[in-house]
Parts: sequence; C-alpha cells; structure tokens
Amino acid sequence: MVLADISRMNVLQTNKSVGIKLFKQHHCDKNGFVSCSNYEHGYFSAYRHLADENPEFVLYLGDYIYERIDEKRPTVRRHSDGIEAATLPTYRNRYAQYRLDPDLQRLHAEVPSLVTWDDHEVANDYADKWSERFDDPELFLMRRAAAYQAFYEHMPVRPILSLPNGPFMRVYDRFAFGDLIEVSLIDGRQHVVRRKGTITLVGLPPGEFATPIFEVVLGRITIRGSIVGGRQDLAEAIAFAAEGKVRSHIHKMKLEDINKVFANMKAGKIDGRMVMTF
Repeated sequence: MVLADISRMNVLQTNKSVGIKLFKQHHCDKNGFVSCSNYEHGYFSAYRHLADENPEFVLYLGDYIYERIDEKRPTVRRHSDGIEAATLPTYRNRYAQYRLDPDLQRLHAEVPSLVTWDDHEVANDYADKWSERFDDPELFLMRRAAAYQAFYEHMPVRPILSLPNGPFMRVYDRFAFGDLIEVSLIDGRQHVVRRKGTITLVGLPPGEFATPIFEVVLGRITIRGSIVGGRQDLAEAIAFAAEGKVRSHIHKMKLEDINKVFANMKAGKIDGRMVMTF
C-alpha cells in the first residue's frame, strides 16, 4: 500500500469531528457500493471499474460470497470444493477463492471498506435461527457459527466488537464523518423474525445505536445526511422526504423521485434530512 492510500485510510477512520471542509479537501463526497457478487456467474470487472473511479470508500452491502453452487446453469468459473459451503473449512475456502480474484484484490488494496452481510454469507434466505427450509435450528445455528467465524476472519470488521460468540456476531455499526454524513450499517438477518417463510424486520438489538434507526423505520424521524447500508428491500420500510413530509413504504425509489428530493432540498423545502438505502 502506498503512503497516499494509508493517508486515505487514516482520514476514513479518524475524521469524526473535522467537519465538511476536510471532506471536500479529501474528496470524501465520492463513494461506491457493491453487493451480490457471485463468482460462478461472471468476472469481477465491476470491481476494477470501481477502483478506477477512485472512490473514498466502498460499502459492501452483502452477498460478498455465495455459499451455493449452480448445478442448473452453465457457469463462467466454478466455486471452491465443488460443494455448497456449510462448514468452517468450506466457508474459509470460499472466501480464499474470492480473494484470489485480482480485481477484488485491487479494490481492497486501494479503497477503504465498510461491510455488512446479507444471506449468502451463510445460506439463502435465512433469518434468525431459521434456514430457508426451516431445518432443525440447532443444526442450522452450528452452520451459522461457522459462517460467521469465516466472515470475521476475512472481512474488515472491528476486531473486538465483532468477535463472534458461537452463532452470534455483531456486524451492525455506524461511522460518522464530520457533520457531512453518517453511514449506518444494518444487520438484516440476525435480528429479524421469520414466520411461514416470510421475513419481517423488527429492528436491531436494543442500545444507543439501534434507537434512531428503528425510529426511522417507524417513520417517526429522519436522520440528517445518513446513508443506511443493508438489505435492499429495507427501502420498503425506510422513510424519506420528497415533498417536505415523511413518506414511507416505498419499494423502489425512481430516478424522478430522487431528483425531486434533491430539487426540494436545494429550494429549501426540506431541511436536509433524508435517508438513503441501497
């Protein structure tokens, strides 16, 4: 890593109170986000393109790896071990295989990362202690513990706060950059309730971090300049300001709605509070 990259890392980690001026000096208004990267379905040229764009940081929003193997369609390249990852060795091998990709290596080498997970870091469509097909929860939690351990070993998370305890691990977090932006990373898998094959968001573990995010979900407040990183379908529950008032239950934000939000903010009709989801 060159000195310039080390400087950018330090800015990302230590500028919690330096304000907007420093952000503009270091171009911190430019970032990227990625998700759903299946090794078998193609090459990671998008990572190379993103590195060429020289963002200040990258949000990894989940499905960094895929545990399954595709046996029904032709694949560009095959997943490690030739089987679905379900044990600590096979999860470790899967991360190692993805990290051998030169474009992903370059993106990690050049750009700071903020990460959360979705389902495929463990298993498709899991929620809480339940697998997609509602297998024995005791057996599934053993698998989840293996997956979380491999995630912890390979991903840039806080070493102490995210240390796994069996099948439990903290991945939700918040990063504040001066008074310009907050990035709140949400765990949309561990802290949900699943009934009859559906997933219902119930919020995060109780505590100082969870409170404002949960209030946003309920539509009571918005958080100034926040970006909420997590499951893409959280957009159904996250409120956003488009007419100077709270709107909720929006599945997808159309481009014209996004343009309207920023136009209203520029015209002073909105006080600058909004929440973005990816």
